This record gives sequence, C-alpha cells and structure tokens, in this order.
Amino acid sequence: MLDEVYEALLEQKRRQDLDKEKYKDIYQDQGFVFADCTGNFLAQRPFMNKYHKFLKKYNIQDIRFHDLRHTFASLLIEQDVSMKVVQELLGHSTITTSMDIYTHISDKKKGEAMQLIRREK
Repeated sequence: MLDEVYEALLEQKRRQDLDKEKYKDIYQDQGFVFADCTGNFLAQRPFMNKYHKFLKKYNIQDIRFHDLRHTFASLLIEQDVSMKVVQELLGHSTITTSMDIYTHISDKKKGEAMQLIRREK
C-alpha cells in the first residue's frame, strides 16, 4: 500500500473516531471504512456529488469513478509492471479480466513495440 493511501486511511479513521465520540448515543460502528457521521452506510449520491465537485474544482475531465480502475491498470502497464501484479492489485480472479477489460495500451507503448520490430530488421 502506498504511504499516501495509508496516511489517508489513518486520517479517515481519526475522523470516524471523532464522529464516534460526538455522536456516541446514536453511532453504530458497522466496520465501514467510509460511513456517515453516525456510522451508517455512506450513500452513493453524496459521495459522487463530492467526487464531481472535486473534478470540477481542479479542472479535471469529468470521468466515471469506476474509470479510475482502468486508468490505474493502464498506468501500471505503461511502467512495465507484470500483468500478474496488475491482476493481484485489481483483485481479479483471472488475468484475462485484467488484460481484456481494464488495461488500455497507449499509442506510446504501441510505438515502442514498433521500434523494437524495426531494430530487428
């Protein structure tokens, strides 16, 4: 796990601990990493609203949240990370799901492959 992700999760835990104290009479700890202030399931709509506001605030192209998995996988492939590692990080039971659905090869990588063939001549 990246240090930045670990730190973000610790910060989220601290926020939840504050909510537990503030709303101790009604807080129900259900073990969610992301919950509302009373420990209940965090509804998708408020989260997605925050996500889209974040994208707009930082002038980032509006993409579906799930597309981040595709981007993550493709960036790993761009860095020559093994497909087996990509599969494990995405949590897929088969490597074909990771390869066929989640990875997208960039024009840069295609060009590099063609350069290898040209050198072989």
